[in-house]
Amino acid sequence: PACAPQSPPPLPQAGRKRALGGAGWVPGRKHLLLLTHRRMAAASERREGLRKSAPARRVNSKQYSQLNVNFSAIGAQVERLRVRLGQVEAEIKADAEGMEAYSQRLRRVQLEQELIRVRLKRNKEWASQFATNVGPFEAKYDKLTGEIGTLYDAAKDKHARAVQLLVDEFRYHPAFRRPGDDFSAVPFRPA
Repeated sequence: PACAPQSPPPLPQAGRKRALGGAGWVPGRKHLLLLTHRRMAAASERREGLRKSAPARRVNSKQYSQLNVNFSAIGAQVERLRVRLGQVEAEIKADAEGMEAYSQRLRRVQLEQELIRVRLKRNKEWASQFATNVGPFEAKYDKLTGEIGTLYDAAKDKHARAVQLLVDEFRYHPAFRRPGDDFSAVPFRPA
């Protein structure tokens, strides 16, 4: 329950002398806090239409110190919460920007995925037609490579007989040239 003192607490002896000495009483920080507290309590009562049912208690200096500590702690907590609120709002803003970047990346990936699906569909269609369209050409290619292999084997055989003829008739040595040879050539043997 809030305490609304009716009058400021008694002044210490030096303050009392000053107040009574005619120099004019200047309220200290504690007294201003109490006055502010009284005004706030009165405004609250007016707003709510409440009336005091019991007279306000007087607050002693120990209670006043405790109230002052409580008010300071509440003020510090409010300030910490205000700073944390600013941090959370900054994080929310950064998260919103990050979500926008992710959504843009997601759209690009989805577009790329759709392009890949289209290419895959075209490739499957081409592959299904490959056997019918390219199959005859592949069979002809296999037949031609077989014939070329046969022709090449015959050419190797003829080449070997021709080299042997050179050795027999012209004293040709395929590995090196001897002095006085009538015939010379670069040795070649098909693989």
